[in-house]
Amino acid sequence: MVVKRLHPGPRMSAASVHQGVVRLAGQVAEEPNLDVTAQTASILETIESLLEEAGSNKHQILFAQIFVADIADFPAMNIAWDAWVSRSDPPPRATVEGKLAVPGCTVEVVITAAVLD
Repeated sequence: MVVKRLHPGPRMSAASVHQGVVRLAGQVAEEPNLDVTAQTASILETIESLLEEAGSNKHQILFAQIFVADIADFPAMNIAWDAWVSRSDPPPRATVEGKLAVPGCTVEVVITAAVLD
């Protein structure tokens, strides 16, 4: 089986598709100076685009992992998440606090989703 890579770079790809599953790399906001809610909304827009490109959508998410730089920002992150997530198909999700690699970024989201046939 062939692995399809989306937007490969010298260090990593934005996503890979294999055997009906798309796995996204951790997504962070392109503008780290935004507040947590705005960073999350920006990340979710990027995720939606990547899922579409891979032949999936937010209704097909199998699992979401969210990393916040400060767990005190959990409610602010959830404002954007709750506005975006499918009410009929909410995925399982884990949210943890962790130091993020990109300075100024307060949220990173990793998604695994099924690809539509």
